[in-house]
Formats: sequence, C-alpha cells, structure tokens
Amino acid sequence: MYETVVARSGSSWDEAYIQSLGIKIKEVASEEQFFGFPLPTLFKNQSDIDIVSSLSLSTTQDLENACCNIDNPPYVLELLHALLQCLEYSITEESANDELGKALLRLSGIFGTRGITMMGPKQLPLMIAGEKKYANPDIVVQKIGSKILLLVQEDKRTSDALSINPEPQLCAEIIAAFGKNIQNNTEQTQLIYGIINLGSYFTFYKCKMTKDAFLSIQSGYIRCKDIITIEKFRLSKRVSSRYMVDSKENMRKVLQCYEALRILIEDLSNNLDNSM
Repeated sequence: MYETVVARSGSSWDEAYIQSLGIKIKEVASEEQFFGFPLPTLFKNQSDIDIVSSLSLSTTQDLENACCNIDNPPYVLELLHALLQCLEYSITEESANDELGKALLRLSGIFGTRGITMMGPKQLPLMIAGEKKYANPDIVVQKIGSKILLLVQEDKRTSDALSINPEPQLCAEIIAAFGKNIQNNTEQTQLIYGIINLGSYFTFYKCKMTKDAFLSIQSGYIRCKDIITIEKFRLSKRVSSRYMVDSKENMRKVLQCYEALRILIEDLSNNLDNSM
C-alpha cells in the first residue's frame, strides 16, 4: 500500500506534511539518552569555558560590561557580543541568531578538528516526489569535500507571528543533506545532527537516515508510516529566548551540550577519515 505526496520546498513543510512523508519526531527524556553519555564536565577549550561559566549576565549592563573587557579571549568576546546582539538589540534580525549559533560552535573547538568547516545560510537541493525543490538551513557544518554533519535552523516565532514551526523545515534540511551526502557514495545509513535555536534556547536533534527511506521520499511514494524517526532533546520544558543568561546553571548546560555535540561530530569526522 502506497501513499503519494506532492512536492514542496523545505520552507513550506509543516507538521501534517512530515507525517504524510512518514517522518516521526520523538522526544527523549534526558541528555544522556540523547547524546549517549553524561554531559561532559571537562571541555576542549577549558579556559574559555571557565571564563564564560563564571560570568553573571542576567542584565543588559552585565553583558555590556563583559563585552568591554578586552582581557577576555577572542572566542569569549565573540560569544558575548553575539548574545548581546541576539537578546537585546536585534531580536528581529535573523543574522543575530545565526551569529550566536556560530559563536557557540567556534567556542566548543569543533573547528580545531582538521577538515570540519561551517557555512550558511545555504541552499540545499531537495529531490522530492520527482521534483527538485530546496531546503535552506541557516548554518551547515560539514567535512570539507565530504559529508554534512550538522544543520542549524532558527526558530523565528518570537520575532514573526506568521512564522511556522521550524521542526518540519529542519526535517527537510536533514533529507536534503542526506541526498547530498550519498552522491557517489554507497553507504546505506548515516547519522545527521540538527539544532533549532530560539534566541539562546536550543533544541538538539539527531536522525539515522537510511537510503531506502530517502529513496521513498524522493519518489513521492510512501510505503508505510514512521519510516524516519528523528530524536530530539530540549534543554528545559520552559522555553525562554533568554535561557543562557537567566542563570549560570543554564549557561553551563548549554556549553555542556555543545561540548557533547562536538565530541559526536568529531567522531563522525574521524570515521570518515578512517573509511577513506
């Protein structure tokens, strides 16, 4: 028994559409369940993380003072300026949220790993139901000349009342990334990570995509329900665009999650090196 779907660009995907494609989003209860290990207490960029973790940033003045401290290391200053821009001055500006995501990735040390690069916003071709559409992630992290490992999508609902749930857009981006990754590649299964950010609040995603599921969506003939499961982990049930600056504990948790993600992304990168 098959169900047929009509092709849509990634920006127009919604909850009903991903259900028709057999995509299920499953929330996991804990960070350990999502990442596969307890949140790290040690960091690749330990000294920078210690500085950020020690700061009290609950007010705009606190952030401004920290940004003016030229003794802070470059990646710390980049993060602080991105936070200030994102939370206080440019909440309606997509670039402000993108810069915060990029600053956190750089602070984690992920780009100290050989061959991992970051770009975005980026347009990815998306073949669906026999038609060529596009998905538009805000940030793409990939192995140079190789596979996309991580996608970041902004949640615009705080600044635009007409904006839709970004999760279906991220689903489209994951499928488009898988399609790019399997070009000239015989691999049947790949793990792709995702992040959605609402200001400084983050939700983490992972999807173990299979070639069979991808080909089913590409053709537009869906064989069965729930052919793709995407797992997600939320920092807290209380969603706040000011999450990182609400408390030192919140800041620490975000930094720990990015460190855990760095470990997983580097593992994927190393596996690619070993398979060459």
